[in-house]
Amino acid sequence: MPLKHLTETLLVFTLGIAIVVTGILLPTLPPLPQGIVPWLIMLFLTLAYPVALYPFLRRNRADYAFRFLHFAPATMAIFWLLLQMISLRVPSAGSVLRGYLFAWTLPGVAVSFLLLALFILHVIRRRETRLTLLAFLFLPFLLLSTVSERTMDGSGRLAAALWRGSWWDVTGAASSPGGSGSEGSSSVGTSSSLPVATSSSARPPIAMASSSSKPPRLPSAGLGLDLLAVTMFGLYAGTLHRRAARRRSIVI
Repeated sequence: MPLKHLTETLLVFTLGIAIVVTGILLPTLPPLPQGIVPWLIMLFLTLAYPVALYPFLRRNRADYAFRFLHFAPATMAIFWLLLQMISLRVPSAGSVLRGYLFAWTLPGVAVSFLLLALFILHVIRRRETRLTLLAFLFLPFLLLSTVSERTMDGSGRLAAALWRGSWWDVTGAASSPGGSGSEGSSSVGTSSSLPVATSSSARPPIAMASSSSKPPRLPSAGLGLDLLAVTMFGLYAGTLHRRAARRRSIVI
């Protein structure tokens, strides 16, 4: 049976919350290559909700656009990874990364909310109620994120709480006294081994490291982080392609 209007409205509101939370958490991620494990955790969390919900949406014949919009938080996380990888190789791209993470990833959140609002306007159903709910989420986020960006280091404090210690650093750079992780980052609060999350108020890791005598990035031998990230992205895109092909065969 078709998705009930009230249920769809609740899902719109829940998706808005997921987008906002993702926007707040992305600037707390440590920079690559140390931050690959925190990013994988973030990607898993952003994919778990839409993947678990997808059978329900398909069973209730939800609009295809609405189904794919649930992958907006995961797309925001993947875009963070791509910008980080580019910044490691092209120092000038650090400004693009800082712009993306400005005010709790405000650009990514704003685009996601815009797409969600366009979907609401397209389907018409309970348009006023759903747009009001989105405004209820986005306007406080916009206010708090811009205030935090200008007057306090909210992302840095949250990063210190989330990524305390160096258990997530598979490269060992954060815990090494003279490693590159200590040069490409600074401490937050009492966690001396925690790299500050990249934001508009902090310089990109590559810019800080380039001023020292060490190379601007870690050697490519070893973990193969670029290959790992590209492989994961390919598997994710392939999964979406197979699902789309399966839907088309059913319709035919």
